[in-house]
Amino acid sequence: MSTLAGTGARIHTRRTCSALFALALVAVGHRASATVLTFSDLSGYGTPVPSTYDGFTFSGWYVNSTCSGNGYTGSVCNNVPYTPETLPTSIFAYATGSNSISSTTPFVFDGAYFTGYPQSFEFELYSGSTLVWTSQSLVASSTPTFLASGYSGDVTEVVVTGSFLQDGVMSDFTYNTPVPLPAAAWLLLSGLGGLGFVGRKRRALSREACAGRHCEGSAASPIADCRDRLQMGREGE
Repeated sequence: MSTLAGTGARIHTRRTCSALFALALVAVGHRASATVLTFSDLSGYGTPVPSTYDGFTFSGWYVNSTCSGNGYTGSVCNNVPYTPETLPTSIFAYATGSNSISSTTPFVFDGAYFTGYPQSFEFELYSGSTLVWTSQSLVASSTPTFLASGYSGDVTEVVVTGSFLQDGVMSDFTYNTPVPLPAAAWLLLSGLGGLGFVGRKRRALSREACAGRHCEGSAASPIADCRDRLQMGREGE
């Protein structure tokens, strides 16, 4: 009888652990959805980026697409080869402190590509009115180069800084939007929380009976408890 009970407990434990790990995979899979703004639907040179564009508010940013008579596609009109990562469009700003890309919905900003004269570009990331991160610097060149933000938290605003922003362009603005877990996942979380409570209650009631044996769990989390119980199951086999 005790052998059957022990086998049943091990099977139940393995199933609970499998549910926990499956939930972890679901959570990761629904964490974010990557999006790249290529600005390919914008054209002209010096035209302001629409103030509301693809869910963002753009302030102080201008379109750099084809310039007639200079022989370049995706270049500014003084023949400097500002080729964007994704042809034919990039955007540029005139000065630090006068540009902003913001959203009322928090997002995770990955970074963007820069090309232009050899000068430094950096990102300042804000959550509300609070500066939460400043990226490393990137010295631009005629080859599109990705400047990663280096920050994985949610932000609401991106500001580009540099000494002569008008001598460079930005393209392929890349970000991630957090996606809520489906309702079923939240129900599973609640159920697992209930299992954890029941497990703690059961261990408390059986602590005296289990004295001197390996059936008393001491883990501080459901996943660690599963690990300990599986190990005990292997020792009893």
